[in-house]
Amino acid sequence: MDLARTLLALPLLLLACNSDGVAPSGGAPSAPALASSAPPSGEDLALSTARSAMGKLGTQVRTKLVDAMNNGGPPNAVTVCAAEAQGIAEQVAKETGASLGRASLKLRNPKDAPPGWVQAWLVEQGDKKADQTKPVEGIFDSPSGRVARVLKPIAIDAVCLSCHGDPAQIAAPVQAVLTEKYPGDKATGYQIGDLRGALWAEVRVDR
Repeated sequence: MDLARTLLALPLLLLACNSDGVAPSGGAPSAPALASSAPPSGEDLALSTARSAMGKLGTQVRTKLVDAMNNGGPPNAVTVCAAEAQGIAEQVAKETGASLGRASLKLRNPKDAPPGWVQAWLVEQGDKKADQTKPVEGIFDSPSGRVARVLKPIAIDAVCLSCHGDPAQIAAPVQAVLTEKYPGDKATGYQIGDLRGALWAEVRVDR
């Protein structure tokens, strides 16, 4: 290689060394850049836990209901919901340490009665459609201290009407199971797009 070509190649060789973190001319290796990030705060952790718990509850209940609908139709879905929904919520609460549930102003199961802050949100929505409401997520003061709260509206869609629609149009087998499982049922008379209720979770920040 002649002198001119050697001089042209030298800068490329130096750049190649630098790209591997090795300094040219025998210098010390260059230190890789380190990403520094502060550990998540107690508030961040509480919010993350609340989101996760709410997501688990919604997913697990929905999966159970879809399976039940596919293996027995709406009557089976009502039966499975009555038998298992509360147990799913209790298990998720145990796993995550969150308080959580599904709530409505028109309760089917009295055990789904909401805590005060969820009740207040539901009342505030009035006759709004589900897509006109806003979810809740944040840190709040409560009588028990600082808490992370998340809430997601539940909308009525077409498949919901088989159990939650106009009572006059609910099939007799479904109505029979509703009467048996939920004698005080108030969760009918909905239309597509109505606000059925809310999925919610709460986690103490200082737990």
